[in-house]
Amino acid sequence: MLDVARGEFARDFEEVLAHPVGDLLVMDRVILEPGWRGFGLGPVLAGAAIRRLSPDCTAVLCEPGSADGRKMTEEQHRDAAAKLARM
Repeated sequence: MLDVARGEFARDFEEVLAHPVGDLLVMDRVILEPGWRGFGLGPVLAGAAIRRLSPDCTAVLCEPGSADGRKMTEEQHRDAAAKLARM
């Protein structure tokens, strides 16, 4: 995403952006208390956070995963990525 030597976005990343000027929002994790898991709230809350925090951002970077260290299968990872993309 970033070209450290130039101090800017990497050129190949800039090429896919409509407006390559602005901030980059990096969402590290969304953690739900165990009692709230399994209701589909993770992607909804992640989407709400992205909408709230990204008005001046060029792009948002996030990778779906398990915040509590549980291993995800490839299928679970694909499903989580699809849910997050829809948000």
